[in-house]
Amino acid sequence: MRALGKVPVQVRKDIPGFLANRLQHALMREVFALVEQGIAAPEDVDNAVRFGFGLRYLAAGPILQKDLSGLDVHAAAGATIYPTLANDPAPPACLRERVAQGKLGVKTGEGFYKWDAASAQAAQLRYERALTDALAILSRDRPS
Repeated sequence: MRALGKVPVQVRKDIPGFLANRLQHALMREVFALVEQGIAAPEDVDNAVRFGFGLRYLAAGPILQKDLSGLDVHAAAGATIYPTLANDPAPPACLRERVAQGKLGVKTGEGFYKWDAASAQAAQLRYERALTDALAILSRDRPS
């Protein structure tokens, strides 16, 4: 894995999904709940992640980040926030409805955003460039 530029992780129990995918799905459950409840538009959620807390994860994973900022701060914030987090057992209606309507994202020309060939290509190129740039930064910290 390391020879391919990857960083392996150990998963100690067999569970559905991959470790990173499970973490991403936990975030996505809250993301879709915020959009569905009209708390924020998809664009605002994306910007909050990209230009807000998402940047922190380039420098430190979530547990290291909380150790650095203080577990007491996180525990106090969590006492207020955790009870209000989404915990629905199924994907929210805003996602199920789009899938049922065939609005699957770039591949169908619409999802939460509208896409044409040019906007899809530009978004994909920007995304790939950002990932490449981020990997270059992280390569300095890659465990050996």
